Amino acid sequence: YYVFISITLASFDYFYFETIYIYAFSLGTALAAFLVFFGYIVFFKNKSAKTSLLSENINYFIGGITGIVALVTLFKLIFN
Repeated sequence: YYVFISITLASFDYFYFETIYIYAFSLGTALAAFLVFFGYIVFFKNKSAKTSLLSENINYFIGGITGIVALVTLFKLIFN
């Protein structure tokens, strides 16, 4: 993912493959990941006691969505 992002940014001259830019990109990525995971922990800490229909059956929902995407992709591959 990050290779794709850095190559894409470099193709538009927004990213340079120099040491300082690579360190800044790595630091920004690590900081963003930390903040997202920390926010996830804080937000869902209070909600962990309550279970909903979605949280009890999340595997079935994800499996259903994945199955639909697979069928659409198969349909497009066969008929295109």
